Amino acid sequence: MVGLGAVAVAFHAQMDAIAAGKTQWGEIEGELFAPGFVAHMMGVGDVDLAGYREGVGAFMGAFEGYEHRLEAQVADGDLVASRWTWTGTHTGEFNGVAATGREVSIGVMNFIRVADGKVAEFWPSFDAVGLMRQIS
Repeated sequence: MVGLGAVAVAFHAQMDAIAAGKTQWGEIEGELFAPGFVAHMMGVGDVDLAGYREGVGAFMGAFEGYEHRLEAQVADGDLVASRWTWTGTHTGEFNGVAATGREVSIGVMNFIRVADGKVAEFWPSFDAVGLMRQIS
C-alpha cells in the first residue's frame, strides 16, 4: 500500500514533469489517476480527467519552470491535505495577460482523496489574486 502523502507528492511531481516536457499525460494516467477521477475546480465546477488536463494546460502553457514545493501535509482516512508553494516564469498568455517574463510564486492548498493508491478526487485552491497581481 502506497502512503497517502506519497501519492499526493507523486501527483504534483508528475504535473511538474508534464509541464517541463519530461513526461506525457498518457504515460502517467493509468498509474496515477483512479477510474472516474474528478477534479473539483473552484469557479468551474467538477471536471473529469480530460477537463482537468485542459484546465491545467492553461498554466502549463503560460508558465515555464512550473514547480511545486511541499510546505506541509497531513493525512486522515483517505484524504491528504497539502500546502505548497508554486513557482514559475510567466512566458505565455494567461487570463488575457501577455507574457511578462516575470517570476511568480503563489501559495497553493489542496485536498486529494486516494483510492487504491491513486488520485480519485482533487480539490485545488490557489492564490489567483496574488498570481494576477504578479503578472499585471
